[in-house]
Amino acid sequence: MAYRLVYTEFWTDPKVLEEMTPEDRYFYLYLLTNPCTTNCGIYQITRKQMAFEIGHSTESINSLMDRFTNHHKLIMYNTETRELAIKNWGKYNLNKGGKPVLDCLTKELKEVKDKSLIKYVGENVKSEDLRQLYQSFIDMVKSHERDVPRKENDTVTSRGRIVPRQVDDTKASTNGEKQILRIYQGFNDTVTNRERVVPRQGDNTTTNTSTKKSSYSGKSNIDVFKHLEKCNFIMSTMLMEKIAADIEIYGHSEVMKAAEISDENSKHSYNYLKGVLENRRRGEVKGGNSKQSIKELEREGLGFSV
Repeated sequence: MAYRLVYTEFWTDPKVLEEMTPEDRYFYLYLLTNPCTTNCGIYQITRKQMAFEIGHSTESINSLMDRFTNHHKLIMYNTETRELAIKNWGKYNLNKGGKPVLDCLTKELKEVKDKSLIKYVGENVKSEDLRQLYQSFIDMVKSHERDVPRKENDTVTSRGRIVPRQVDDTKASTNGEKQILRIYQGFNDTVTNRERVVPRQGDNTTTNTSTKKSSYSGKSNIDVFKHLEKCNFIMSTMLMEKIAADIEIYGHSEVMKAAEISDENSKHSYNYLKGVLENRRRGEVKGGNSKQSIKELEREGLGFSV
């Protein structure tokens, strides 16, 4: 049986104490804990169902929905898709990440029809990993809007959102691979043709991966992006730009290895991956048993920012 957390701070929150009536508080608790709620904070529910489960009339539900949307500004409701989003859901319910949580949220966010609700909830998510997940869906929608012009048979809702009459779900990739290819097909060619960054004099390390025997040799930037995705990184446009810059400095093999190390430690933020890259380079510069030095640095967490 699913359960939802309600913090005791709910009853001491100034907004709840000063602005909400007893009926408002009861309705808000219902929105946070009803059987339709999901882990992502966006779920489908009808006003008739609310009225039936709470025991209110449909007119009372309409009044409460209007108060929470326009006065309290705590929810957003799409009358076309019957989807409701809770503004502060991520603030209290999405504080911890990890692969199971990411997988669950990814599955639920893919099922959201009104993608603008994802941005509405994602703005209040504190966890960096989970916020990047929400951002990746937002970036995907923005990219799709740029690539696909509005059709004549699309309808505009009262909130200004465009709702297509027919949506082809087959155009969306289940693992985001098509999105990566579309955004960076040309970007990859540009980056690979740039002049490689030359290490400072005195450094014993080199970014030329062709001199190393590695299973990653001959990889392109897109291969690296796919590898990061396999290592459970959420590939947003911003993250891919940062990774492309790191590839120029550290090389394809180092970035892919750093992604594997990050995944082994269940850390999927860019800051952590960057720390792994720096620590690996620092271990090589020190000389001696570089593998041992690197492991010690990783174990101690030196240079990592989570």
